[in-house]
Amino acid sequence: MLLDLIFSPKLINKEMIFLCCWVLQQLVKEGGRYVVVPGQPPMGCIPIVLTLYASPNKKHYDPGPGA
Repeated sequence: MLLDLIFSPKLINKEMIFLCCWVLQQLVKEGGRYVVVPGQPPMGCIPIVLTLYASPNKKHYDPGPGA
């Protein structure tokens, strides 16, 4: 289908990466010195992931607070 070709995930990802890079370049050209680009958080620390993939073995988890 034509819409599948126009709005494919691969094309959308490519366009989003291009747009993000362009925006960052513009910020630097305008004098930006510090730019934070957040990424994906560690998947193992998300509560739903801990719930869905829980292990009965306590050795699979880090000791102490946090995930």
